[in-house]
Amino acid sequence: QKTVRVQSLKIEAERETATLEQSVIGPGSVAMGRARVRAVCAGGGIEVDVEGVAEGKEGGATARGRVSAKLPGLPPADKLVAGHEWVSHSRIETVEQGHLSVTEGLRKNRVAGYDTVTTPAGTFPRALKILAQETLRQKKEGREARQELVEWYVRDLGLVKRETRILSETSAVTSTEVLISSNLLPER
Repeated sequence: QKTVRVQSLKIEAERETATLEQSVIGPGSVAMGRARVRAVCAGGGIEVDVEGVAEGKEGGATARGRVSAKLPGLPPADKLVAGHEWVSHSRIETVEQGHLSVTEGLRKNRVAGYDTVTTPAGTFPRALKILAQETLRQKKEGREARQELVEWYVRDLGLVKRETRILSETSAVTSTEVLISSNLLPER
């Protein structure tokens, strides 16, 4: 379970900067990691800078690192209609114990339309549904991963559900992320 708390938000013309604190709890309520995130939204894209630590079973730090990413945002709202397609590129730099790893992504997206989606946070009757296929490459390490994604976004709330299927030659691994709660939602 990942908890994200907005610590600050600064809005200047066409640029929004948020500072977030996030923590990850695993099975049995074991702390698995924590990070401080600076996210900048400008010009239709997102730049993210994450500094954090992964934790061991007893809570001791096992890995420290920093992730910097340039990620595409969604197209303007008037383009988000059924059938609209676009291609986006991403770049993620990870530094762990002095080792730099660069992952570049190519993602093909298509608006499937609007759908009703239910998460522990509630039922959202008009969620924007995006289908995507993404290829991630670590050139230096010679690795590549392909994945299929289905995402649901709700206006004024953001991503509420994501299903990811990572493809390999021998098998596929799936994961689902869902919104559990948000202070942006009315109390039930």
